Amino acid sequence: MGRWQGLGLVLGVLLLLAIAMHQLAATHVAAAEDWTITSFHSAILVESDGQFDVTETILVDFGGSSHHGIVREIPVIYDYDQTHNRTYDLTIIGVTSQNGESVPFTSQPTGSFLSVQIGDPNVEGSGPRSYVIYYAVAGALNGFTDHDELNWNATGVWPVPIETATTTVTLPGPGLQRITCFEGPLGSTEPCASNSTDGSESFGTSR
Repeated sequence: MGRWQGLGLVLGVLLLLAIAMHQLAATHVAAAEDWTITSFHSAILVESDGQFDVTETILVDFGGSSHHGIVREIPVIYDYDQTHNRTYDLTIIGVTSQNGESVPFTSQPTGSFLSVQIGDPNVEGSGPRSYVIYYAVAGALNGFTDHDELNWNATGVWPVPIETATTTVTLPGPGLQRITCFEGPLGSTEPCASNSTDGSESFGTSR
């Protein structure tokens, strides 16, 4: 079953951000859903020890229908070669609303994803909602002789469209060599918007 894709990424002293907005096969899936992600922003802070901390601010609109919350599926297992997988060490720190109120959550491995169920199973809500997810990732940088590289799927996969997807990446110091950004279906090489400032890189979808 197809799923809507969001934002991906490579960095360190080399930075690549891939923003895959959706798979064409996902159109019929999204039509069956009755809510939308109006904005997805991921703020990634790379530490000097190679770990990075992520803060995701997700704004959704449930419209007139009622929902208990959302499920955030974060890819943590990737194909390495024909016989090996690579697994990221990811720890969920907490979930709040935009105004800082704590939001209940549970998490469990589901295939190649860490599935995070966000919201109170006994309480339903409708209309606009906000969720801020805090987590840490260790062992995700790729080490080379002359640089380090961060390759990260920033938005994961969703059963609904994302209207706007953006990411900022803050480095522990100078030395950025290259950034690359893509948008479109998964695997696309279509460039997307990026902006580099002193120690921080910003990315966003143009469509």
